[in-house]
Amino acid sequence: LLASREQAFQSVQSQRGRLTALQAADEEPGYEDVPPPRQRGERIQAGMRSKLMEEAKSLGDEETPISAGFGNPYLLAIVAILILGVASYFQLGLDKVASVKPTDVGDKDLADRVMKMQESMYGI
Repeated sequence: LLASREQAFQSVQSQRGRLTALQAADEEPGYEDVPPPRQRGERIQAGMRSKLMEEAKSLGDEETPISAGFGNPYLLAIVAILILGVASYFQLGLDKVASVKPTDVGDKDLADRVMKMQESMYGI
């Protein structure tokens, strides 16, 4: 086993870089512990490379802030608070306060109404 590895190594040296040691060992039978040589994948196309660079730059670097997503986190917070404020305004019915017609009831009439209501509720 050791002699065949030495022979493979010497044959690789004799070919002066044409075959790697793994390829030479792969050609020899009985080397199951040696992994097969890796094949290089295809090159990244220019269009895909530019898209990947744009995506990476959108996440920010030392010179530019993050522009992916909402961009400005303060703006996101302001918009969220405004949306919640408007939702609360309508949920509490504050939009209907301005539409209530004012009554021309004087203090004496109002006091009389309160007294009548108390009499009917408590029997005073």
